[in-house]
Order: sequence, then structure tokens, then C-alpha cells
Amino acid sequence: MTAVHSVSVARPVDGVALIEMGEPGSLNLWDTDLELGLLDALDELGADPGTRAIGLVSRGRAFCGGADLSRVRALLAADRPAAEVADDVLERRITRALDTPTPVVAGIHGACVGIGLALALACDIRVAATDARFRAAFPERGLIAEHGTSWLLPRIVGLGDALDMLLSSRTVDAEEAHAMRLVSRLVEPDDLRAGVLQVLTRIAGTVSPRSAAVIKEQVYADQGRPVEPALRAAANEMAAAFRAPDATEGVRSFLEKRPAQFPPYPPATGPAPTVEKENRS
Repeated sequence: MTAVHSVSVARPVDGVALIEMGEPGSLNLWDTDLELGLLDALDELGADPGTRAIGLVSRGRAFCGGADLSRVRALLAADRPAAEVADDVLERRITRALDTPTPVVAGIHGACVGIGLALALACDIRVAATDARFRAAFPERGLIAEHGTSWLLPRIVGLGDALDMLLSSRTVDAEEAHAMRLVSRLVEPDDLRAGVLQVLTRIAGTVSPRSAAVIKEQVYADQGRPVEPALRAAANEMAAAFRAPDATEGVRSFLEKRPAQFPPYPPATGPAPTVEKENRS
């Protein structure tokens, strides 16, 4: 993929795609170019059988410093009907990483604010540099917990810490973010890209792409259903896994003491995962 708007995609390792946002030295504010480029990249990579893990990093001095407020001011001045605004937000769906069957890993440094926080929450795994800072910022601008933040944040850090972050709009540093499990791993700023690539390389090199897609869908879908339907869905997926080549290869490679050679996913033909899709944002 060539550069699209302020977003480009690198291929540092076989099976790995690294989405790079923004320009060096910038706060990487969320604007139309960033939105279009990033969401297009996620759509394209999520449909690519050769991409087994996706990383998301910023070239700027921040992961994302929030929305470009000049854009927000223009939207406010437009005075559009409420239903039209709501439909537009849902159609944009900046939580696109949730819908991508491929695992998405965010590498976060500097400011991760507002819509940038929402973007990070939508990624499956978050690796943060020790200089990362997280803040909701929405209520300070007279806004609400946007783009699924009220759904995702409590599920990641718990209700109490989520309400603390959202209502106080205070800044959470990297160490506290790690303690509350907002991020899975902490690394030094100079090691961030290497830390992200380490996670991506392990996923791309050792994990069945089909298994990753099904597990991701299971975990998010199960957040909205009781245990019995979740157990039934898992049983159905286990039965489907027995019919797929991945389980045969996984067991055989272990017994033969060699690396597994899993087929691409989605395959050119064949059944998709049976987990029911749900609106999660």
C-alpha cells in the first residue's frame, strides 16, 4: 500500500503490517485526512489474507493529541439535524479496529487524548512508552464519551477507574495506565517500535489467523451475552475448528516438533467463523 493522506503502511516482517500516522514532530491531531487514511488502511489490511497482525503507531510526538478543534468548530457551526449527525458518527465508525478480524496492536507514546484515546481502546493490545499520557478530555469540551469509550473503557480498566478518567478528565501517566491495565506493556520511548514489532511478530509467526479471528470475535461478542449463550457459541466454534485445517496443522506441528504452517485467513473459499456479529460501539 502506498501512502494515503497522512497515513502509510510499512511491511517490516512477513505477515505484519505497520500503520504509521501523522508527520514527524506533530501532535497527530485527528482530522479528515487522518480519519480517511487510517480507516481505509484498516479495511484493506483486515481483508488481506497475507496480513496476520496489524500495528498502529504515530510518526509524530504524540500518538494522537485529540481532534482538530477547527474541524469540530466547523461541525458545530453547520447546525445539522441531530439524527443526521448521529448517522454520520455511526457510519464513520472510528472503532474500525474492533471489526477487523486481524489482531491490532497500538504503540502509544506522548499524548493519547480524546478521540485518540477512543482509537487506542479499540485496538486489541496496547503497548505504551513510559512518556505516554492518557486523558479523556470530552467533558472539558462539553462533549460526551465518544465512539464507544463508555463501552470499552469500563471493560478494560473497571467501572471505578473508567468513571474517574471520564468524569474528572484528568491525565493518567504511563505507569498508572499500566497499573490499571489500560495498557498491557510498558517500554522505554526508544524501544516502542521494537516492542510493538515483538508482539506483532509473535502473533504473525506462531498463531493461526483463523483462531485469532474467531477468538477476537468471541471475546467482544461475549461482553454482551450471558454465560450459557457464550458456552454454546464456544462449542459451535470448537466443532467448526475441528473441520478446519488449522487444528490439524497445530497438533501435527507440535507432535513433530516444528513450527506450524497455518493457512491464510480468510481463505479464498470455505466457511467463515460462526460467531454472530454484534454492534459493539
